Formats: sequence, C-alpha cells, structure tokens
Amino acid sequence: MNKASNMAKGGMITALSIILLYFSSIMPTNKLSFIVVASFLIPIAIINLNFRTSVIIYSAISLLSLFLLPLKGISILYILFFGAYGFIKFLIEKIRKVPIEIFLKLVYFNIVLVILILLYKQFFATMIDIKYLTTYLVVSIILAQLLFMAYDYLVTLMIQRFSKFKF
Repeated sequence: MNKASNMAKGGMITALSIILLYFSSIMPTNKLSFIVVASFLIPIAIINLNFRTSVIIYSAISLLSLFLLPLKGISILYILFFGAYGFIKFLIEKIRKVPIEIFLKLVYFNIVLVILILLYKQFFATMIDIKYLTTYLVVSIILAQLLFMAYDYLVTLMIQRFSKFKF
C-alpha cells in the first residue's frame, strides 16, 4: 500500500475514534460501550494497514482526545488500556502459546488496573469513603478479571470477523 492511502485510512480511523470517544464523554449512558467500539479500530488498523501506521494512529487519537474530549478520564482510560490493548494483544499473540498469552494479558491488565486505581484514589480520595472502596476491592478486582477476559474474547471475535475484509 502506498503512503497516501495509509494516511487517508489512518485519518478516517482517527476521526471515527475521536467521534466515538466524544460520544462516550457526552452520553449519559453506555460510556464504556463507545470506548470499547473505539478500541476495536486499532486492531482493524493493524490488520489493514501496518503496525507502524497503527502506532501513529493511536498517538494521534491519544493526543486529540486529551485536547478535544470534555472528560479527560475517558482519554486516560483509552490511552492506558483500551487503545493500547490492540498492540499488546497483537504482540502477545505472536507467542502462540495460549497459557502464556493469557498470563501476559492478565499481567498487563492488572498493571493498568493498579495504575487506574491509584489515579482514582489520588484524584477522588476526598470524594469517596476509602473503607467502602477497600471492602469491595477484592470482589471488584475478581469481577474485573472476568470482564477483561470477556473483552479479550470479544476483541478476538472482532479480529476474526474483520481479518476477512480489507479496506
């Protein structure tokens, strides 16, 4: 593929991602759904373009989201987890050993989860009761692991579906 085609497709993916992230920040419900759909666009870019171009697309989406979105938490969530996960998944799944892949994905998820929890405590500690948070933290982390595995499976299904189509 030529560079002009990659640039045009990258611009479309970037614009669509920003629109989805913007919807996520202004809609009263289904915020996570829009972020998840936006996260599917990075693996699509990796499949249809190339890894390097996809990194540029991710960087553009990340920077634009920080400047354009009214809720910076959406940007941080996308930058730390949802946007980056397409690359992590791509690199980890090159190993081709499912138990190791699952372990590494869970390690990545838990690192991001700890970072997000620390950021949350840093910025919102005065707004919440810490005892309440720690009481349900273990249950929340276990539930988060299960939801992450479901998300990973959903991304896998999406990749299988879109790997058949080239744009």
